Amino acid sequence: MHEQFLTLAKVLKAPLLSRDELAELTRLQTQWEHWSERERQHTPERIAEEQAAAFAAFLTDPSADNEARLLATADTAHTAARFATMHQACQALRQRITCQAADIVHPVFQRVVAAFTAEHGRRREKAEAVMGSKDRHPAVAEMRQATDFAEKHLQRAYSALNGRPDEAPLALAEALLPPTVPAPIAPALTPAARA
Repeated sequence: MHEQFLTLAKVLKAPLLSRDELAELTRLQTQWEHWSERERQHTPERIAEEQAAAFAAFLTDPSADNEARLLATADTAHTAARFATMHQACQALRQRITCQAADIVHPVFQRVVAAFTAEHGRRREKAEAVMGSKDRHPAVAEMRQATDFAEKHLQRAYSALNGRPDEAPLALAEALLPPTVPAPIAPALTPAARA
């Protein structure tokens, strides 16, 4: 459906992503991936690992910096709270990045849905009834399917505008990307990282 969607959008001259918009989405994607990786690095399972690393660093070099690091990680509850706070901050940053991406793709999907809906109406008016219904005509059915596809992606963009987390910018725009630009798959977060 993706290639058919792009073809219909071009035929109907519905403006898709500009080069600048695609460049901005790519930049946002890089940021989103960075903060996803940082979030994975701040999971509660890493407390013991962090404590062991601080302990080893202090034994290797008993400097004031390593002593401070050792003391900062000594309390498991404090370290868990520190990781939880960082985890929440990373999620908030990713959510903000997703909203910025949605600001770009939402109007594009609105234009496409408007163009597709108008074309669906035109095709339906001109269509001959198939088995008693104009909606069964292949050209009308094709346009309805493309409109549904566009509306589904418009809804995703709208949800992202309203704070839906964990939506990578290029994944949000996947329907608008040419087949040569692969949409990334959101990195799998551990259950603890999702909490």
